[in-house]
Amino acid sequence: MKNKVLLSLAVLLLALSVLACGTPKPTQTPPTAVPTQAPPPTQAPKPTEASKPTDTAPVSQGSDIEVVQVIYYPDEYGTYHIVGLIKNNSSTPYENIELIVEAKDASGNTLVTDLDGNPADTATFYPLSSNLFPGETTAFDYTLYSDNNPTPDKVIVSFSKADKSNAKRSNVVVENAQLFNDGGSFYISGELVNKSSNPAYIDDLVGAIFSAQNEIMGADWTTSVAYYLTPTGDQSGMDRTPFVISINGPENISADRYELYVDATESKAYEVPDLYVNLDHNYFDALGSFHVVGSIENRDPKRAFSTYLLTGLYDANGVVLDAVSSSLPMYIQPGQIVPFDATYFSVVDWYPSQADLVDTFTVQIDPYWTYESPYEVIELEASDIKQTFENNTATFTGKVTNTGTKDLSWISVQVNLYENDVLIATNYTTVFPDGDAIAAGATNPFELNIYLSPEQDTTKIKYEVIAQGVVK
Repeated sequence: MKNKVLLSLAVLLLALSVLACGTPKPTQTPPTAVPTQAPPPTQAPKPTEASKPTDTAPVSQGSDIEVVQVIYYPDEYGTYHIVGLIKNNSSTPYENIELIVEAKDASGNTLVTDLDGNPADTATFYPLSSNLFPGETTAFDYTLYSDNNPTPDKVIVSFSKADKSNAKRSNVVVENAQLFNDGGSFYISGELVNKSSNPAYIDDLVGAIFSAQNEIMGADWTTSVAYYLTPTGDQSGMDRTPFVISINGPENISADRYELYVDATESKAYEVPDLYVNLDHNYFDALGSFHVVGSIENRDPKRAFSTYLLTGLYDANGVVLDAVSSSLPMYIQPGQIVPFDATYFSVVDWYPSQADLVDTFTVQIDPYWTYESPYEVIELEASDIKQTFENNTATFTGKVTNTGTKDLSWISVQVNLYENDVLIATNYTTVFPDGDAIAAGATNPFELNIYLSPEQDTTKIKYEVIAQGVVK
């Protein structure tokens, strides 16, 4: 059962970097291979017609971008996905790859719609990776949106056009990965590790699942990953990032293997601001959701920042079980410490077998999504605060007033809970105006819930409320 409380064993504060962790013990898994270059094509592309999920799809050959496999299937909601693979058979790296899809039912009626939802003979769409270098393969997933989810009878996918890419491929490999399947939802988790002496940018990270016959059964991409990796050997650990990919595949199938398509390119160096992560507490709440609670301190004397956090959960062998991305509710002012709660994990919150394996975790910022605040902000005070504790939930209500002289676009209100001066939980809400702005002097109500551990003694809790308004 999910009742263990983890200990935050270490916080790394090296070279202005931000990686806080529970010191997981890494294990090695085979890295992704560097693709070799293929000879240039001599023939025009041919479309590939999809098969039903139990058949092997025909292959179109002879183009720069070859459509290798196509299948279609209904997910657990009855929505049909058209998935497949494409391969770059040329000696040129490409980007902005366009594919064309045609889908019809048994009566010959088109199942494709345009952007306005009107029937269309064909539609243009894009693969899940932005760049495709010589010899590389990646996946695509096109969804047929319809009110009654009609069954496709004929599906054709073909290559349309692409632009030459000027990017340079970075040597980013996969480690500590696993595939978890609950019978319809598939989760691929692991770490990306930069093995290059240059910084790397993660353009896209794509995962696909396959049957025992090597037929693709589903694919998707993820945003639960840090987009910027420092050069290999970075002592702060920011040359790696945990990730998780969720794939809504066919129900009740056995996926025997998976592939990861890492679209990583060489990047310019991004500043790692003087921000520091501290880990304070972690717990499973009464609903089974895991929380990593901590704070970020801005030690820059002049600049305020917005940042993006990536939290990874590991088992005792260093295999990544889950990951989640989150942002702070406040623009961190110089010298300010802002709490955070990393939660809403897609695997361990829903599957006790995986939750029981959680042993350590890491929290890191992503310099690509860390930037100076573009807004003027003002600190506000909340009033008429009322609190209740019921069923392992803390509920706070109150009011917040724009005490400044300027209109505000929104107000962020955060409640932080402490036990013996240790941060144990936090949550926030955003107050938006009824019209265009929150006028000077206007007062708005707020309400938020904080979900606590069933083991939490609420008689010892103290709270603080902080509020920040963004000037319009």
